[in-house]
Amino acid sequence: MCFEGMSDSKTLLMLGLPKGNLERATCDLFEKAGFQITISSRSYKPVVDDPEIDARLVRAQEMSRYVEHGFFDCG
Repeated sequence: MCFEGMSDSKTLLMLGLPKGNLERATCDLFEKAGFQITISSRSYKPVVDDPEIDARLVRAQEMSRYVEHGFFDCG
């Protein structure tokens, strides 16, 4: 699990977003909160309309491990 160079120094929040069944529901939830997340079908790096937020798609089962090891601030 190595995500070196994942985000630039200006990013304040690194999010882990679930890939798969929970992906659409999670994006809908963020949209209700005022954020637009665009996900390409071939990419694990969604685009968030806030420059202070960066995100990656990972399997939900692995999310807690990434947060525990500090790759994500939350998931």
